[in-house]
Amino acid sequence: MKAASPYYRKDIDGLRGLAILAVVIYHICPQFLPAGFLGVDVFFVISGFLITSILVREMKNEQFKFLRFYSRRIIRLLPALTLVLFFVAVGGYFWLLPDEFLSLGKHISAASIFGSNFLLLNEVGYFDLASTKKVLLHLWSLAIEEQFYFFWPIFLWILFRRKLFFSIKSVTLIFCFLSIALFIYLMNTNPSEAFYLPFSRFWQISAGAWLATLNIKDDFKKIIPSANSVAFLSLGALFTLFIANEYLTKFSYFGHILATVSTILIILAYDSTLNTKILSNRFIVFIGLISYPLYLWHWPILFFLRLDNTELNLITSLAAAIASFVLALLTYYLIETPIANLTLPRKKVASIFLLLVLFILGGIGSAIKQKKISPQSNMGEFTALSQAKDDWIYPMIPMRFIKMEPADMPIYKIGQQTSEVLFIGDSNMEQYFARIKKVVSPLSLNSAVFLTGGGCIPIPNVITFMYSCNSYLKRVESYAASPNVKSIVVAAQWFGYFITDEEKNKFESKSFDNPEALDGIFNEFKKFMQKIGKDKKIYIVLNIPVSEKFDPAHMIKRNFPSTKIIFYQPDFLRADFDKKMAPINERLKKVAAAIGATIIDPMNSLCNDTSCKTTLNQQPIYKDYCHMTATYSQHHATFIDQVMQ
Repeated sequence: MKAASPYYRKDIDGLRGLAILAVVIYHICPQFLPAGFLGVDVFFVISGFLITSILVREMKNEQFKFLRFYSRRIIRLLPALTLVLFFVAVGGYFWLLPDEFLSLGKHISAASIFGSNFLLLNEVGYFDLASTKKVLLHLWSLAIEEQFYFFWPIFLWILFRRKLFFSIKSVTLIFCFLSIALFIYLMNTNPSEAFYLPFSRFWQISAGAWLATLNIKDDFKKIIPSANSVAFLSLGALFTLFIANEYLTKFSYFGHILATVSTILIILAYDSTLNTKILSNRFIVFIGLISYPLYLWHWPILFFLRLDNTELNLITSLAAAIASFVLALLTYYLIETPIANLTLPRKKVASIFLLLVLFILGGIGSAIKQKKISPQSNMGEFTALSQAKDDWIYPMIPMRFIKMEPADMPIYKIGQQTSEVLFIGDSNMEQYFARIKKVVSPLSLNSAVFLTGGGCIPIPNVITFMYSCNSYLKRVESYAASPNVKSIVVAAQWFGYFITDEEKNKFESKSFDNPEALDGIFNEFKKFMQKIGKDKKIYIVLNIPVSEKFDPAHMIKRNFPSTKIIFYQPDFLRADFDKKMAPINERLKKVAAAIGATIIDPMNSLCNDTSCKTTLNQQPIYKDYCHMTATYSQHHATFIDQVMQ
């Protein structure tokens, strides 16, 4: 079908094939292509080039019609999309827990109006689900594309109507540069918005659109004399990016810009050996032809395989890849191709039918998020496990607003008394908010003031994560200087900062694998507490037990593709955790002794001599692997009460 068009270029489908392989490999085995996600940038450029080429050609020939354009988009996108949405809705009913199913409903609704990127941006937060827990996460890119094509044909049509075609090149280029300027600004100030907002990602699609306004055969030769050199260097740059360290590309605009420029140059080098021989190879072209259904299918398959919070091994990785390709092939041959080959009158009918199906799926998503449709797991202990992750009452700040000045740090006061107890630390302090709120009454001697910084260890000049932790600690120092503050309580995820590699990597040029480094850090902690706690009572709260076994999500076995869900309570041996924490606890106790602070140890409340509890009366104690639920804290974290006396 495509080969019959005189404008069809095999090499672009081949380039699309390489891009989808990079994305799929990244999602299945990220260690092989740490930055394979940049394949999406390639998609954006190709999309802008191909679709704008058609628009410009039709408008020049006075053949353009809005209904025909949007009908083509429907025929191109909705057959595979509606099939995948239907599959995940049915799969969600059998395999998801109530909270997961509720989230799925929101994402189906958003996908039905191509608004997934806005929903994902709105969901960004400190306790938000990991990306692997969002079955329709990958639809953000499709949403951005369709938001672009909602207004782009109108914009071009206005230029043509006013006989301004001569200015399309320059206007498109200006639009591209404005968008990229916004992208660079947001990458430096708010990466989540840079990633998900449409106008900060339109530059890649408009860069492809700008290509479509060129006479490639003439303009390319004027700019670059050697197509072969440019093409192979550009492809080499793309592959170098794909295998580059993720942090050099994902959290910087450099990788995205270089991937976009490389794609542009490869498209321009239409007559190079790379384009005419390698990218036009039948196999890679075929991968490009099925790239859209492959993109849609691979992520849900991975999602369901990872439901039990397990990393994919070699066998499951191969199974995921094979299943994705098989489903993509079936979708391409049995769904997409037959619909694409319909006669024009039947395509119009098919367009209306597909829109109706999408509307119905959106309605199903709305019914799910309104709890009018419940999954089969909506019962007993599964509901409790499902709800635990949201059992948190401390007021949260959306992560996309984390760039704040020290004076803007939120302060939450409980009680009206002038005398105050100041609670500082990270989210491990915030988990006691529910208990303190219950304890404080009009008859209490003190008010409670929470001034916390999620992700920040309460030690200056050690870690910078999210907003500036040093700014947060300066705010603490300023507030603690008030004569109203009679006591200071400090708690943190000490285990996470000093034991687990994930958190240790966030420390600034520090090594904590030797005692001297630890001694230096805790000496800084002692100085800080002496500074803010002068003439005040100080309490240092040790770590609660930490383990993935405490995470309610790990108390469930679903064994995809079996639809049977099993609840179990794993054992957690206290001795293992005590041994790991010993070097940290010893230093915390030394600091306490040096400054006259009181140590509060939650372990005896949460554990017996040999093991630690994961549930109480069939209710989970934890919301995740390292935070107690607000319900448990409120009723059972009595060990913290002494700070208010």
